[in-house]
Amino acid sequence: MAVLFALFAAPACAPYSITDYAARHEMTVRQLEGDGFEHLVVERPAASSSGSLHIYIEGDGIPWAGNLPSADPTPRDMLAIRLMDADHGTVAYVGRPCYFGMDASSGRCHPSLWTSQRYGAEVVRSMAAVIAQLRSPSYADVVLIGHSGGGVLAVLLESEVEGVKGVITVGAKMARSTR
Repeated sequence: MAVLFALFAAPACAPYSITDYAARHEMTVRQLEGDGFEHLVVERPAASSSGSLHIYIEGDGIPWAGNLPSADPTPRDMLAIRLMDADHGTVAYVGRPCYFGMDASSGRCHPSLWTSQRYGAEVVRSMAAVIAQLRSPSYADVVLIGHSGGGVLAVLLESEVEGVKGVITVGAKMARSTR
């Protein structure tokens, strides 16, 4: 609990890029192809590759610039990467489609992917494909951990990813169905 308090109380660590952050914290960065989109993945393997793989998913970032869709939805203050850094297990941070400059020039990215459809089937399917690649036979199960809108995605991904042992959300707001 003290670790979570320290992370929330600490000033934002956003003056440099996620690749700079990863390098400073002995993490590796790579790109993985999901279902139609490239995703930025940050990893730090534990000493042994058995047990659970913890997948971290960031919040919505900056989907809007005033009343217009943002040109770059990439978050400036990345709480999920800091939470991942405090986790001593085998961890991976999976970026969303079109965030961190991925696929920016491909023509596949359109603002609805980070505004009205940011929790849509296309986003969930692509992220699930990346998580399936990360979940090698070495890992018995997966724990999905999401901050804010990333928590919503973690809940949606639970039924799409094999071997999910648990879902943890931090500051996620989800509406209840009235059906």
